[in-house]
Amino acid sequence: PSTSDKVVGQIHTNNEVQVYGYSGNWVYGKSGNLTGYFSLSYLAKSAAKASRVMVIDAGHGGSDPGASGYGLVEKEVNLDVSLRVERMLKAKGINVLMIRRTDVFYSLDYRAAYGVKNGADAFVAIHSNSYTPGTSGSETFYSASVANDSKQLATFIQSRLYKAMEHPNRGVKEYDYRVLAANPLPAALVELGFLTNSGDASKLATSTYRERAASAIAEGIEDYY
Repeated sequence: PSTSDKVVGQIHTNNEVQVYGYSGNWVYGKSGNLTGYFSLSYLAKSAAKASRVMVIDAGHGGSDPGASGYGLVEKEVNLDVSLRVERMLKAKGINVLMIRRTDVFYSLDYRAAYGVKNGADAFVAIHSNSYTPGTSGSETFYSASVANDSKQLATFIQSRLYKAMEHPNRGVKEYDYRVLAANPLPAALVELGFLTNSGDASKLATSTYRERAASAIAEGIEDYY
C-alpha cells in the first residue's frame, strides 16, 4: 500500500480501527463499513487491555493422544509448544493460565469454561493436524457463534505462524470446535502443522521449530493485546 493508491474511504477522529495485520507503516483492518489499509501516521494505539490474562490449552492429553505420525504424538507436541508459549508470554508481562502442564485428560467443556471461571480474557488452544500425506501447512480457527474478537486473535496468530514454520499458509477459518463455540471468551485454535506430512513432522520434531512456533504464537497474542 502507498499514498498513491486509490482512496476508498475516510475515517474521522475517534473512529476505531480493528487491526488484522501490519505492512510497513500501514495496517490492514476494518472501521465501520470500510475494510482496507490504513496509514499508521493517522492512528493512535488504544489503551492496552487491562487484565492480559491468557488461557493456553495444550490439546488432547492423557487417554486422548490426538493425531500421530512419523514417530510424533500430538498430545506431546502440543504440550511442549504450549509450555514454551507460556514462558514467552510471561516474559512479555502477560499472565498465563495453563489447562494442563502434564499428560492428563480434561473434557472439552472443562477447557472451554476454564478461562471465564478463572478471570481470563482470551483463550488459545494449540493442536497438531493430520490428513493425507501430501497436505501441509498451518491454520488457525475461530468460531463466529460468539460475538467477540476471536477472528482478530486468530488472524494475528496465523499471520506470524505460517511464516515462522516456513510452510503453506492455510489461513484463518471459521469452525465451531467445542472449545471455541462453547467459550464465552475470544478464542482461537491453532493447528501447528500436519504430523502426517513428512516435511511438517520433521520440523515439529525439532526444538528449533517448536521454539519458532511458540514465538510466533506468543507474538501474535501480544499483537492482539
